[in-house]
Amino acid sequence: MKHGVAIAAALMLATGAKADLAQDRATPESVVTASYEAISGPAGAKRDFARLEAISTAGVRFVMVTRNADGGTSTQSMNMAEFEAAYDQMMAGRAFYETGLRQQVEGFGDVATVLSTYESRDAPGAAPFARGLNSYLLVKSSDGWRIQTIFWENEAPGVTLPAKYLP
Repeated sequence: MKHGVAIAAALMLATGAKADLAQDRATPESVVTASYEAISGPAGAKRDFARLEAISTAGVRFVMVTRNADGGTSTQSMNMAEFEAAYDQMMAGRAFYETGLRQQVEGFGDVATVLSTYESRDAPGAAPFARGLNSYLLVKSSDGWRIQTIFWENEAPGVTLPAKYLP
């Protein structure tokens, strides 16, 4: 009997792992939520870049928009490895939690765009230190939705989120 319980538990764990990935890729909204969870965590904790990679296409691009001193913008486009390195350097072991506030999904067939307003915090429940908008371009494959591109910009002086993107 104990042997049967151990086998059942092992099967549930194995199925659970697959179900989690299947759940992550189930809908455009679930992909976005999984991406926020993958990059969030306490100080010193390794982020779940394997999960982020599992919900992304092989050619995924991460594009960060930043404001220049003259008020113009610059972009930095990164592949998965470049994003991981930039993230690790920028976060330098600090706590970081990003959560979605509101999502707007548009699409047709196997293509979707998700506009997701986000807040960044040092701890769950703490006051946000940043807000902005992520624009996700997603494609549906035989095993579910995947990220092709994430394009984002933080709010800045004079550039705040319009009310239509807030909860």
